[in-house]
Amino acid sequence: MKKQAINPNKIWSEWRNIPCWIQFLHHLYPESVVREVEAIEDGFLELAQAEEQRWLEQIAADMPRSEQEWLRAFPEAREVIPSKIQEWRQEERKWMVVLRGELKRAETLQGNAQILAREIARMFTAPKVVEAQRHIRRLKWLTANPRTRGGGVSRPDIEAAKSVPVEQVFNMPLRQSGKTLMGFCPFHPERRPSFCIYPKTNSFYCFSCQRGGGVIRLVQLLRSCGFIEAVKYLLNR
Repeated sequence: MKKQAINPNKIWSEWRNIPCWIQFLHHLYPESVVREVEAIEDGFLELAQAEEQRWLEQIAADMPRSEQEWLRAFPEAREVIPSKIQEWRQEERKWMVVLRGELKRAETLQGNAQILAREIARMFTAPKVVEAQRHIRRLKWLTANPRTRGGGVSRPDIEAAKSVPVEQVFNMPLRQSGKTLMGFCPFHPERRPSFCIYPKTNSFYCFSCQRGGGVIRLVQLLRSCGFIEAVKYLLNR
């Protein structure tokens, strides 16, 4: 009787879904056959990985790339934005109360104790106020009328403007204080610096007048201009 030829492809298709199948094959078939089956498995895995990568790249290409695109894909999300704005306003009010309390307590202290109290407020509480204000402005922008929101500047323009470091716009002396920069506030007279710049978030906050925000907001305040004009100013620096 003629001996039946061993078919590596058939072995691979019958065994590959069994746990530890390669180890079993070493006990059942010659090493040359096992190597052929392993080569088939390696080729299959390489092909599967390439297909998975292509699929992931296709998904990434089809995914919305900005908040505006997400809203166009899921317009029902617009109904949630007003409540989110209210949540961030509550967050802003909460941290403003905390910040005012901390600054008021700092004024009752003397010397190094007062400096330390103000530094704690500057480093830990003020950024939370700035963050809440930033989210409020972002959500308001999303719900603005598209015809009036752009005003001749695109979303990439706005992102480019927002990337300009705040300290480059603030044309007054600054001193390093830990991870922040301190200077005199340009919006009111003061005897000691209370204007703080946070390079990590590219934002600012004044502990005295309680103005704060990002670089676009700073330009608006410094130049007494609107949002679009501030963006164009930053782009043309």
